Amino acid sequence: MFDVMRDAGFEQGLGMCDSTARTMGIAKLTPVHLDTAAQITKGAWHRDSILTMLSFVDGRSENGGESIARAHMIMGGLEVPELQVNMDVEEYRGPGPREGTSRYQIRRFRVDYMWTVPDDAGGMRTIVGELDGEEKYAKGMTTVNKERRRDALLEASGVRVVHFSHADGCEGSGLSMVHRLYQAGVRMVDANERERRARMLGGQ
Repeated sequence: MFDVMRDAGFEQGLGMCDSTARTMGIAKLTPVHLDTAAQITKGAWHRDSILTMLSFVDGRSENGGESIARAHMIMGGLEVPELQVNMDVEEYRGPGPREGTSRYQIRRFRVDYMWTVPDDAGGMRTIVGELDGEEKYAKGMTTVNKERRRDALLEASGVRVVHFSHADGCEGSGLSMVHRLYQAGVRMVDANERERRARMLGGQ
């Protein structure tokens, strides 16, 4: 992974290394993984930058597009999201067997990106990011309507859902996506961390 990230750079290398981690059954590289990499790469060119890049590898990413979009989130200064999280929400299914009762069904949805952030009342709220691939729309209105129903159920449970296209998330620097997520409430890391990322992730 070290050589891949060094040769490809963070934006493209993250997807390759995510895929390798997924194949190996690794969600995230642990401090032990990174310490081992540090020991065997002493004296390597841009070693500290590459190790910083590797710290963001996540095998839960399902495809290269999701990885590139996440690289843009990280380089754009957003907090790092959790990936491919299962969320359970209640769906109303009609009146219950007794008067005044209702029937609900638990629906489970898996989301691409998830952040938990403080709300104005002192609690926590959830923001979900969804990368929309072009193939989804090619499947027609049935898929789109299912997505709308899914979004409505998530939002009824208090989740904010933000969709962005492949162009917004993966092309250029992803600033449109970063801005939309920030406007939705995803937090930026502090100035020191933004400076560190700019120096380490772009310093090849």
